[in-house]
Amino acid sequence: MRIRSEKENEKQPRKKRRWLRMTIGIKISFILTLMVAVLGFFSIMFVRGFFVMILMEEEIQHLYSVGLTSLGVIGTVNSKKACDRIKSVYSSIPYEEKEDPADSAYLANYPDFDTMHDDIDEVLIDEVLSVIKDKNTGIQNVGLCLLDDDKKRIVWVRSTESDYPCGFWSDFIYTKSATMDGEEPLYVFDQGIREGKLRIAHVRVLIPINKENTGNLDGYMYIDKDNDKLYDWLFIFTLFYCIVYLFVVVLAWIFTTHNLRRTVVRPLRKLSKAANQWADSPDKLADVYYFDKLKIKTNDELGDLCEAMQGMETELHGYMTHLEEVTREKQRVSTELEFAARLQANMLPDKLEFTGQPFAISAFMKPARSVGGDFYDFFMIGEDRIAMIIADVSDKGVPASLFMVVSKTLMGNRIKDNPDDIAAAVSRANVQLFETNKELMFVTVFVCVYSMKEGTLSYVNAGHEDPIIYRKSEDKFSYIIEDHDLFMGVDPDIQFTERKIPFAPGDKLFLYTDGVTEAMNTRDVVFGGERLLTELNKNTALCGDEVIDSVWNEISEFQKNKSQSDDVTMLLFEA
Repeated sequence: MRIRSEKENEKQPRKKRRWLRMTIGIKISFILTLMVAVLGFFSIMFVRGFFVMILMEEEIQHLYSVGLTSLGVIGTVNSKKACDRIKSVYSSIPYEEKEDPADSAYLANYPDFDTMHDDIDEVLIDEVLSVIKDKNTGIQNVGLCLLDDDKKRIVWVRSTESDYPCGFWSDFIYTKSATMDGEEPLYVFDQGIREGKLRIAHVRVLIPINKENTGNLDGYMYIDKDNDKLYDWLFIFTLFYCIVYLFVVVLAWIFTTHNLRRTVVRPLRKLSKAANQWADSPDKLADVYYFDKLKIKTNDELGDLCEAMQGMETELHGYMTHLEEVTREKQRVSTELEFAARLQANMLPDKLEFTGQPFAISAFMKPARSVGGDFYDFFMIGEDRIAMIIADVSDKGVPASLFMVVSKTLMGNRIKDNPDDIAAAVSRANVQLFETNKELMFVTVFVCVYSMKEGTLSYVNAGHEDPIIYRKSEDKFSYIIEDHDLFMGVDPDIQFTERKIPFAPGDKLFLYTDGVTEAMNTRDVVFGGERLLTELNKNTALCGDEVIDSVWNEISEFQKNKSQSDDVTMLLFEA
């Protein structure tokens, strides 16, 4: 059996292949490229910084060695005395008077270093500082200074630069650098502009005169140096690193893409092709296994997916074979239900049999399912009486329809056997229903006999809905309200009561099941008895099928999109 015909298959929308299509391979390549680019950028920045740090550490250690040698020539005592002399002056000046380091009044407080002192060899200091500057390429300035650690500034004691007179100070936010002998020289590193070059590495190193220096206006030798080769070396190093990085990335790219194609892309393409072949197959029950042909033996999620698809395909074949059998069985049951519905409809009496009689009968029944549990019946008793029955079995579907057949047969036969005492006839039918009612179902019944000769209506109400009667003399419909007897089929000892009312020509009797009054709309509001009575009295001039159609149209409009929940049956008798 083909679940979907080839013609139906052609109507299925095909997936459009867009010209700009991102395959998994392209997506993986894009992600890898992005990762390599980001990793490359951060690695270059890190390596550049690390390279600069190494070069600067070497530069600082070199300047530190030069400074220690120079201090040895100058002499620690000589250097310390020079710094102490300036320290005493700097400390004696109030803070507010030394806010401006270039103030001439402030600088006038310091002694003239050109004056010879017995305890300080100024000539030696100047000669050594000049030699340091002249013999070391790149050194711009060298001298002695004080470090005011509280204010983060240095105060010049002696300098090779005339721009830095004795007592002049500048800010100095330093960093400590550990040397090989455990000392920690202080330094500042930044970029400068000199002689038209935009990138000059400038470093200032402070070498303590004594190892016990704390920075609280202690003496230091400072050395300023500009390195215009640092960034040239950095450029060469960066270029070399990029070439090596790209070479490694290309090798890794070739290896990775080859491995991804072999272990990911190709297996996915095979799975996709097998899935498309299965989807395009017009006969899903054909003995063809597309996934079973795949040879994906990777020990990963793709291998697991392939095994799962192979198992799913096998189970799906079994499921669809079972589905074919279930569908065939369902079609058979549906056919039988349609046939049962026709049989049930054929069991209902045809009002055309009573054409020419001095009364009229109209009836309507719509089951909630294929077959229902409601039924109605009417038949002649002799020449001047007609019996009418309407009933509702306590269920829907096939069980209710079978119980309905039994109930209809028993009720009709018993009324025909004893038309003069319909209460006794109903009692006899109730006993017979109880004897065969193993499933404890029940049925509500309204049975009546109209005597044309007497103009009366005799009836028994076994738990059924209140009948509605139309009196021509009053020109309106109204309920017949009275106590009901118990429904049939559950107790063999029930005593039923027969009642008799006058029924003149022009009067009407409207019988119905609870499917009418209990019909619900989308808000779960029931149709109700008052709405039914209002609809009947809306136009009392209607007759026969017009009355039935009017009520059914009102119920349908009330329910709208709400599905029918119970069988609906109506019967109208007009004398």
